[in-house]
Amino acid sequence: LLGTLFFSYKYFSEYRMIYIFLCIVFYGLSIFIKPVLCLIPALFFLYFLYKKKIKISLIFLILNIFNLFSFYSYIKFTEARSDEKSINYSNIDYAYINYTYLVRNMIQTRDFSTGTKIESGNREEQRNTIAVNELKEFVEENCENGFLKRNINFIKKETAWFVIARILSPLFFFSLYSTTKYTIVFLILNLFIIVTGLAGMKKTVKENDSKYPVEFILITLIGYVIIFMLTYSYVRYAVPVVSVLSAFS
Repeated sequence: LLGTLFFSYKYFSEYRMIYIFLCIVFYGLSIFIKPVLCLIPALFFLYFLYKKKIKISLIFLILNIFNLFSFYSYIKFTEARSDEKSINYSNIDYAYINYTYLVRNMIQTRDFSTGTKIESGNREEQRNTIAVNELKEFVEENCENGFLKRNINFIKKETAWFVIARILSPLFFFSLYSTTKYTIVFLILNLFIIVTGLAGMKKTVKENDSKYPVEFILITLIGYVIIFMLTYSYVRYAVPVVSVLSAFS
């Protein structure tokens, strides 16, 4: 994330093509490690299109095409490497399906945590295990379906909980942890950093009489956050965002 942020900003400061090349490398590598940066170029494409900077928006259009190709390759590779249609967390849709079941279980039990901290000594009683078991059942039912059909079937089956999980994702992104106590602690801590960080950004804009650097950082962070809102929101994924905001805080 910091690599794409830094080299993108360097390009728009100096307009040297080497920085675009480095951005493409970082975007591509990120997809094959875990596809969490793929929406950032899409937001920049829309941003520069809105600003009527057509040449720059075209560069991001190329990045988006590259990302789509990489993401498609990523899906086909993980499917081809799976000897059995079992749980494979490298598949991005399995993450959000598991998360949807996790949110449903949290709301039903009114215990807002992942439930992964073992206190009773019985792992089968843990909330995350319940969500994984439900995920396994869904995968077995859809073992012959491809990526798109599998996703459509799940949204049809769990429409209400799918929507609820997405609505609560921003909150859980900055708080959800292994116990309710720690979830509350992280929520308070990260809300403080978010509020003071945004205040620091506002002050930076005022003192430098320019919104561009701050807008650039915010768009990058929002692009990173959105992918988790659509899939699996968990406090450890917020670490890069909180780190950047804390610099302004």
